[in-house]
Amino acid sequence: MKQGIFVATPAYGGMCYLPYVNGLLELQRACLSAGLAFEYFYVSGTALLHQQRNVAVERFLHSGLSHMMFIDADIGFRGSDVIRMFEQQHDVMLGLYPSKSINWPAVAEAARSDPSAPPERLALFSSDYSQTVYAVDGSAPRIQLDSVSEIHSGGAGLMMIARGVFEKMAQAFPETKVQFPPSYQNLSPNSTTMYEHFEFLREPDGRSLSEDLSFCRKWRMCGGKLYACSWFKTVHVGVHLYEGNLPALLGQ
Repeated sequence: MKQGIFVATPAYGGMCYLPYVNGLLELQRACLSAGLAFEYFYVSGTALLHQQRNVAVERFLHSGLSHMMFIDADIGFRGSDVIRMFEQQHDVMLGLYPSKSINWPAVAEAARSDPSAPPERLALFSSDYSQTVYAVDGSAPRIQLDSVSEIHSGGAGLMMIARGVFEKMAQAFPETKVQFPPSYQNLSPNSTTMYEHFEFLREPDGRSLSEDLSFCRKWRMCGGKLYACSWFKTVHVGVHLYEGNLPALLGQ
């Protein structure tokens, strides 16, 4: 096994955004400077995100590299932040990124608290991380500045996973072994089966879990822990509707 990072990107419709591309090129250069192997793999073709993630895992297991890094095609990041994450050597680590929403209540509260705050300062409060990272005890995540913090679960948009994680999960959940999807055979010609490490589970109270939160739950069931890295500076690209209501603005 070679120390290195296998970047895997589910790219719906074969598309990605420039902030993602810039981060990817930075990471490639950073791996070269750090003496780490670097491989890149993307998968597209269907809207079944959980299947794309599982196909990517199967391809990673044939790579011989030590760590897999999921990076979604709509996320911009800094390559140096990923290298620092790799250096922590935890089994599952997440880079924090905001959801595709504007936290207007937080912006309003910041403006009330400091009326003299410049616009660029207020803009910092527009990011909403509440839907991409969850605390261990169900309360608000206690993320410290420039640190690694244990969390309950989080999104897989920036998630680094050590090879041994998949080996443990395959042993713990043998029933998740399925036939490798024929439509993706060209991406991993030597694969005949794969494990559904990413699937859709339900909580005891009936709540459905997304594929990444289901993965986090299964890893915790294996006795594993998850950690969030708070030094990431990220961009989450999305479409925003710029609503105009001039009559209301003019007081009508």
